[in-house]
Amino acid sequence: MSNLLIAQFWFNQSPGALIPAMALLLLGIIIFFLLAAIVSFILCQRKGFYRPLWYKTMNFFASNAIIGVVLYFFSQQMIPFLSARIWFAFWAIGMAAWMILIIIYAKKLPAKKKLLNQEKIFKKYLP
Repeated sequence: MSNLLIAQFWFNQSPGALIPAMALLLLGIIIFFLLAAIVSFILCQRKGFYRPLWYKTMNFFASNAIIGVVLYFFSQQMIPFLSARIWFAFWAIGMAAWMILIIIYAKKLPAKKKLLNQEKIFKKYLP
């Protein structure tokens, strides 16, 4: 755990393969992302108000699963520069930012739904 605070750990050009526990954790995360992408894809096929939200979550999980597989491959093959641990940090920061944007979008949906219902009620009486 103390290695996380050392710059040599993050910026080493050839850090070697992942330790088995971290490799299993990464594979578990990738499998979770794949399963979540499949569930989001199934929910995305439904017609409804929340379809764009499911589409965004499907893109999030599928894209991050692909990125995770690529990072896992580079780490296991010990490819110089591309197996640097800093890529995992960039991936985590990108996931956090993307998830924040999805959450912001999801928080705006109830207000949009209420406005849409009010507009539907108003248009009901128009010729």
